[in-house]
Amino acid sequence: MASHNISELRTKLRCHDNATNVARAAAAEIPEIMSVELLSCKTLAIWVSFCWAYRITEDNHPLFSKYSPALDPADLRHLVLKDNRAIDAAKSIRTFLESRGGRGSAPFQNDKDTLALALEFGVSSKRLIAFYESELLHAENRITAQYAEIRAKQLVLAGLDPMLVTAEYDLSVAIRATRNAVTYDRYGNKLLNHSGYAAVKA
Repeated sequence: MASHNISELRTKLRCHDNATNVARAAAAEIPEIMSVELLSCKTLAIWVSFCWAYRITEDNHPLFSKYSPALDPADLRHLVLKDNRAIDAAKSIRTFLESRGGRGSAPFQNDKDTLALALEFGVSSKRLIAFYESELLHAENRITAQYAEIRAKQLVLAGLDPMLVTAEYDLSVAIRATRNAVTYDRYGNKLLNHSGYAAVKA
């Protein structure tokens, strides 16, 4: 079995699904067509695909062999099958699932086993490790760049602080000078400065 056959399997499943839908639509008008049997064959095809994909996964990732399939072979008893080939396929599926049952853990049936499989697969996959390290490096570079930008802004602000202090001092000097300044009217007569006017007004 080769992993590239998975895409071919998906295509066949879609074709089978479409054919089943057409047949079920016809079953509404033709009593001889059993809708339940059609659905059973559709379910059987999906289970066959699952077993095929499971077997390919075992070949490509040996650690997967430690876990039980997520399907219960006892559920096959609910299928209504008349065709001998379909019955033989169901028997083969049951044998396949029973040979891999009882391994203790069953991913995709509970969170604990699913996360355990994901973790074990993740730490053993060179591709995922390389991807993680690449993402980690990217994140570190992004943080470094952001810190450098923040630091640059801090330096600019630090340079502006003395300028602000100087500007505030110059402003206070200008205010005092304005208050003490002597002004004249348009005829040249000396007027009270701001402080003297304030005193007279008081």
